[in-house]
Amino acid sequence: MRDEKGRIASESERTILDIIHRNPGISRSALTGHTDWKQQSVHRIVDSLVARHLVSASRGTIKGPGQPSPSLTLNRNGGYAFGVSLNSDAIRLALVNLGCEIVETVFVETDPTSRDAAILDIASTAARLARRHGVDHDQIVGIGFAITGYRLNAPDIFKSVAPLHEWTGRPLSKLLIKGLGYPIWIENNANAGAIAETLVGAGRDHRSFCYLSFNYGFGGGLVVNGQPLSGAHNNAGELSSLYMAHELSSRPALGELLKRIQAKGSKISSIRELSEHFDPEIPGVREWVREVKPLLELAVRALSATFDPSAVVFGGEAPAGLQELLIEACNPFESLQDAEVMPARPDLLKSSIEGDPATYGAALLPIKQNILL
Repeated sequence: MRDEKGRIASESERTILDIIHRNPGISRSALTGHTDWKQQSVHRIVDSLVARHLVSASRGTIKGPGQPSPSLTLNRNGGYAFGVSLNSDAIRLALVNLGCEIVETVFVETDPTSRDAAILDIASTAARLARRHGVDHDQIVGIGFAITGYRLNAPDIFKSVAPLHEWTGRPLSKLLIKGLGYPIWIENNANAGAIAETLVGAGRDHRSFCYLSFNYGFGGGLVVNGQPLSGAHNNAGELSSLYMAHELSSRPALGELLKRIQAKGSKISSIRELSEHFDPEIPGVREWVREVKPLLELAVRALSATFDPSAVVFGGEAPAGLQELLIEACNPFESLQDAEVMPARPDLLKSSIEGDPATYGAALLPIKQNILL
């Protein structure tokens, strides 16, 4: 699948593949209008991608004299990638195809707090998933790995939440490559969720948006002109750093929500259970939404003021019903309404991605880094 330089696709090929991804069924003749290249160059690239089974071409619709231009889509079976999302209480594994579609998502039934055992079980679960769907080893682009937390002065060293202390402070790339046997890309959960939105969610309509990731903690992902923003220390979007120490318990982190509803008598003991059994009328939920409203609005105002996004997407592990409650409660610009001329404000959107967006985004990360843009 890779050339002598280790690439699956060149930059020009990735440009064409990305255009086809965002315009499925586009005719070959129409591709030229999306680039500054000559028609012959575009046709040559398309022919190469078809020959390598990365693009499928079907007979186009006849609209005039001559042969119709073929319609193009990404070849779903042209490549696959795995995505792993490591959270405080669960590990999810997804297999996606080149069409950016989820083939299957499963839970890795092991304790995520035990690092070495978890890596072994992730590897065996991935192998079973590949066999079940008839995917060969050389069809796998790589594995994206998403972990909750922030980076510690290196791309693959993280400070994660307390339950995941075995994953904290250790270079993860070598461990994961050795244990999983594929090329590895590592991100935090918030950025992985933002990547999913970029390719299959809000990014289809918004080139620059901010992603709010409600997990055990609270973070964000920033996308500017279609590309994730990492920052000088790879920690752009680390929204909890906005808050003073005494405010952290009132930030919109699902770990704090669990404490509130458990104090009211709920038997829900994990974020996984919260997602499976969420009801807005669970005692403590609406009170928590009111509690976190000021710090949530502060985050949205800060993102709007610094990045000027066209949308702020509410996502992470927050169930859809909880996303709706938070959006309804959030009115970050209310106190600014006296301004004589108001700048444009971002739309507040519920994520359209079902399931765990970090797992989905982790699986899309190898595809975005190697095949799309």
